[in-house]
Amino acid sequence: MRLGEFFVRKGIITPTQLDEALRGQLIFGGHLGTLLLEMGYIEESVLGRSLGEIFGVGYAPPHLFQSIPRNVVERLPRRLVEKHHAVPFDLRDRTLDVAMIDPRNLPALDELSFAAGARINPWVAPEARVFQVMERYYDIPRRQRYISVCQDLDGAAPGAAAGGAARARSAYATGYAPPPHVAALALAASGEPTPLGAGKAVVPAAPPRGGAVNLQESLSEALCNAGSMTDMATAALAHAARATTRAAFFLVHATTATLWCARGTGHDGVSRPQAVTLSVTTDPLFELLLGRDHFCGPLPRDPRLDAFYAAMKMERGAEVLLVPGYLDDRLVVLLYGDGGPFGEVDKDIDDMRLLVGKMALAVHLLLLKKKLRALEIPPMGGRVNEAA
Repeated sequence: MRLGEFFVRKGIITPTQLDEALRGQLIFGGHLGTLLLEMGYIEESVLGRSLGEIFGVGYAPPHLFQSIPRNVVERLPRRLVEKHHAVPFDLRDRTLDVAMIDPRNLPALDELSFAAGARINPWVAPEARVFQVMERYYDIPRRQRYISVCQDLDGAAPGAAAGGAARARSAYATGYAPPPHVAALALAASGEPTPLGAGKAVVPAAPPRGGAVNLQESLSEALCNAGSMTDMATAALAHAARATTRAAFFLVHATTATLWCARGTGHDGVSRPQAVTLSVTTDPLFELLLGRDHFCGPLPRDPRLDAFYAAMKMERGAEVLLVPGYLDDRLVVLLYGDGGPFGEVDKDIDDMRLLVGKMALAVHLLLLKKKLRALEIPPMGGRVNEAA
């Protein structure tokens, strides 16, 4: 049973609250439990005990992490703690108690057991707490979002919801502003449609030999070397063509997704501004992603989807792949792909998820490079900061 369904069935939250939290999760990423804490809909202890019941393991409350012995911390290397989001907190008779975000990850448990030289007894804790402990004992920095969540939790009175009822708020009114690069690069993508290949070639026409690893390495190099949005589009669409017949990338700013580039549609190349815009909060494509990290399958018979295909100037896809990409706790990019009106998409979803994750980072990298090139030396004798 999914976490949200569990909470509704138990009467902990209402269906309306679940729907709002799922839509917030789509925009901000992270686990559903984190959104429920942020919105003040649930207590940390209720969330933790519910996770334990669903996973069939014990819940590790915050007091277990207050004074973890050094010999316990040293049982797991920083690399594996960061990789699996798992923190040890007790050791008894060659059994290591480990708090995890996902205690059902069997390959992770095997790797942790081998590294620790002990049997792993998995517990569960909310992701915000796990990140807090990772930072405290392993110096693994956490993002501001999770710092704020724990500050709210630690400041709440016992028995009160996270931050108190007065702090309950809409998922779209949180304090996490969209990363500034999203708006900046949306403007960089503006202008007349640019045919693919008009810019610098950044990917070979034929994929290199050596399997998926080499293909991903080639993609990474292409994105790192990209000097423009067109270069990035060329690399991304070429890689997406391995799994889809038609593909499109949308840049997301706040709750609006704008078509950036496409292949096999009526808007091929890098699109002009506002050629196709979607609402993250109301468009049926995004509704398919609620509670999911991707969607792959036939579309429901929803007449609202006809407007999307009309705007994209193409027939309805028989099987569709949707993959969201996040950066700085915000949805910044969406991949739409399909197999055409009659075909299927390749089922190597992990490859496409990795593509979208790299695209989100590449967008940020391109902005940083633009800022770096724009830096100038202050005039001789002038002040660096007149307002200082």
